[in-house]
Amino acid sequence: MRYTVPLLYLLFWGCGLLLGCGPRKQPDVISTPRPQPSSTPFPVSGELSGAKTVLSDGKGKRLLELTGLRAALAPGATEATLEGTRAVLYKVGKPVLTITAKIVRVEAGASKLTAQGSVSAQTPDARVVHCDSLTWLPGGNLTKAIGKLEGVGNVAFLAGSNFALYGSRFTADTLLQTLKILP
Repeated sequence: MRYTVPLLYLLFWGCGLLLGCGPRKQPDVISTPRPQPSSTPFPVSGELSGAKTVLSDGKGKRLLELTGLRAALAPGATEATLEGTRAVLYKVGKPVLTITAKIVRVEAGASKLTAQGSVSAQTPDARVVHCDSLTWLPGGNLTKAIGKLEGVGNVAFLAGSNFALYGSRFTADTLLQTLKILP
């Protein structure tokens, strides 16, 4: 009986080692590498079919709506190219000018819109100008619907069914109310 207690202690201690109940070893810490920021931004590019983009003033009113068959964004570019498109310019949430062309390019950095190829620009009251190439400069940034239009090549201005002017280039305000056509 005198040896029973040390023997039981030895049995439990031995079983503890065999069963993993003995002194615990600290687990190895596996460090996960942390990603380091790149010295140059990740180049983003993309293409979207059937694109429609709406720019608003942040208060729910539309400023510019672009619709096209294809949109492309080049890596690091500040412009998007939309092909086979239509652009609608808004003032106080209402459309003031609709531009259709084969290609419309919006350059956010330069604050301008360029349309090329069979360009047509029409106001809601049916004043229309046709030309080969058109540039809209909104006067500071794209949030201003009133600005300046410049067009070149095969210019035709139509107002109603009885009034037409023709020339090689023109300048006008966005609403086509003030127009200057050069021969």
